[in-house]
Amino acid sequence: MATVPVGGIVAFDLPEISTRPLRREGTGLMPVHSLSEPDTTGAVAFITGTDDRARRYAMRTIDGNGERTHFSGTGDPLWDQAISTPALAPQGGRIAFVTKPAERESEQYRPLVSGPLQVWDPGTGAARTLQPIALGERVAWFPDSRRLAYSAPRGDKPTTPPESSVHILDTATGEDVELAAGRTPIVSSDGKSVLITRGRDFSLVLVDAATRSEQLIRRVHGLGTPIALAGSRYLLYTGKTTPGAPAGTTTNNSPLVGTKAMLAIKLLDLKSGEFVTLVPLIDPRRSVSARIAVNPLPD
Repeated sequence: MATVPVGGIVAFDLPEISTRPLRREGTGLMPVHSLSEPDTTGAVAFITGTDDRARRYAMRTIDGNGERTHFSGTGDPLWDQAISTPALAPQGGRIAFVTKPAERESEQYRPLVSGPLQVWDPGTGAARTLQPIALGERVAWFPDSRRLAYSAPRGDKPTTPPESSVHILDTATGEDVELAAGRTPIVSSDGKSVLITRGRDFSLVLVDAATRSEQLIRRVHGLGTPIALAGSRYLLYTGKTTPGAPAGTTTNNSPLVGTKAMLAIKLLDLKSGEFVTLVPLIDPRRSVSARIAVNPLPD
């Protein structure tokens, strides 16, 4: 899935590499500010502003049956960063996210550093606040749609980037265990490992969810931002275009920033080091998400 200006969402279907509009752009809809990964039915959750000119955000989902608004809250989703990127459970329709603490929700133009972790449940039509305080970034569901991986702040003094560790939370029992130092977890489609980012150099580390053993992932083939992990082996990511492949720059740029190089979406085999380009050119300003599952190749 990827956002399309203004207000659109496009789906990329693999392995055919075909595209189809899920939410048509340029039809007067509010811009999409952040986008969850799709669930197993193809539904996706996203954040927009409201159309009443108030500084508020709306949480919505869209699937083959249309678009629905589930709730709204205080704060502009872009400038106030009132809510994190949502995470839609693989099954069951639950949406996890981080919001500003109640005492800070009226603050304007302030980043979402950390806040309460919440889960919206379609059965109750309400969000439940969980015990942990999490960093204000996307959390990740395990395939069981019950456990969550999230980043928790560590230490008493603020640092850049903030000191943090990735935890695994059982949303049914409340059991919370620390997995490893790092942030921005991505849970593999088989639930056996979690990819995390660590340190000032943004190293990528693959952590075994059961044994806590770690594997450092080399940033090869222009590896930039991880999107999804399948079978604890295949990493989908956005990164630099391959030398000799199609290249380009962005259009409709801010005069303060100027043009940016277009990126590519690639799939990397962490075992063999081989890769394939799936989408040759994509605007780096677009929000991209995915859910992939593959049958691992024999060793």
